[in-house]
Amino acid sequence: MRRPGVEAGHDPYPDRARAESGDFAEAPDRLELTTPPLPADFPPLKVLSCQPDKREPGYMIFSAGYGAMNQLPEKPGYLVAMHRHGVIVWVHREMDPIFDVRRLPNGNLTYATNDARLIEIDMVGNVQHTWYPTGKCKDGLAGGTPLETEAIHHAFCPMESGNILMLSIEQLEYDDWPGSDKDPDAPRAPAKVIGDTIIGF
Repeated sequence: MRRPGVEAGHDPYPDRARAESGDFAEAPDRLELTTPPLPADFPPLKVLSCQPDKREPGYMIFSAGYGAMNQLPEKPGYLVAMHRHGVIVWVHREMDPIFDVRRLPNGNLTYATNDARLIEIDMVGNVQHTWYPTGKCKDGLAGGTPLETEAIHHAFCPMESGNILMLSIEQLEYDDWPGSDKDPDAPRAPAKVIGDTIIGF
């Protein structure tokens, strides 16, 4: 976890910290921090247009990475926080591509990975919780919570109850499945069909 250098004069926020009570404490003097550049394997990212006065204060957090067809030996995924001036101010590296990311009511971030994990981290990058599907991870995952489902993938939805809804898959077998999705007269035959399901935990 690191906070890449912010361009001089571009950070519109005062130096302040917020306590659990919600009260803010501001530093008497402006704090200056110089951090390392972005990681060498950070994906190319270029802001083509940014209108700070038309954006809400705060940060936009999103995932960035490389396409599945990219011939790199590793395909890391990144979480990126960008402030209203279009400058990257925070990144988190994951060993696998990242699909979706959401902020939980407790302030932590949760994201779904390409290898079917759901991971909760705090803003320093410490892993707070990991969930994994028993179908995909048949040997288990140390320190993780198993979900009795085949896989988890793509978007998920944290609920006000504290539960999470997420997409999974199921495989169904049919004896008389259409042989073509274009030719209505194609012969029908047995087939295994994979479809999406929604799970909650």
